[in-house]
Amino acid sequence: MAKRRSTTPRRSRVGLALVSLVALVAVALCALSVSLMNCSSATRKSNQVTLNVAYSPEKQQLFEELVRVFSDSKPRLGDGKRLQVVASSVSPEDMVAASGDNVYQAISPDSSIWLAEIDRQWAAKKGAEATLVGETTRYMISPVVIAMWQDVAKTLGYPGKDPGWEDLLRTAAENPQFQWSHPSTNTASGLLATLAMFYAGAGITRGLTEQDATAQAPLSTEGRQECPSSTPCASTT
Repeated sequence: MAKRRSTTPRRSRVGLALVSLVALVAVALCALSVSLMNCSSATRKSNQVTLNVAYSPEKQQLFEELVRVFSDSKPRLGDGKRLQVVASSVSPEDMVAASGDNVYQAISPDSSIWLAEIDRQWAAKKGAEATLVGETTRYMISPVVIAMWQDVAKTLGYPGKDPGWEDLLRTAAENPQFQWSHPSTNTASGLLATLAMFYAGAGITRGLTEQDATAQAPLSTEGRQECPSSTPCASTT
């Protein structure tokens, strides 16, 4: 979030108090690991098996430590062959693009929202009944939230109510000085924030259809999403 200029109303660090609100989206961000079916097994050498795993960049520190600890244990398979794990930091979009090319035997994207796209692309190549996503293990979950300055939240009704996506869209449409932002849609948080905007624009909380999304324009405020330091601002993460 951008810092406020000294000429704007004073906000102490206590007054900053980010108001975090769970987004009205059914799918939350989650960390998970997924095995990819219909791919050949891990790379095998005469005395070693290499397992290639892709993880989303925000988990780099975690994965590097996990791989280090696992490697230090000198793991072996039942037949005595050594097991080597090669973990690569890959954006979720690139995971989807490479999922059918047998580059990775397992992936850990930043959200389960990418899994449907993997299977959708695989089915387009192999037939409607084909599936690529195999066993899925979820080990972390994090909601998509809206954060804003406390005084901005008060203009949206806080603490009497929790401001939501509809409040953001309405305020952005009514007040040209109100600006907000969300992460890029090549991340799960940005993709889910955009999806939440469509839901809010359609006035529903689940079951969004193409007709619902194209019957209104929830992205009409997109041109005002940049958030310079001199304007009221909210952001999603």
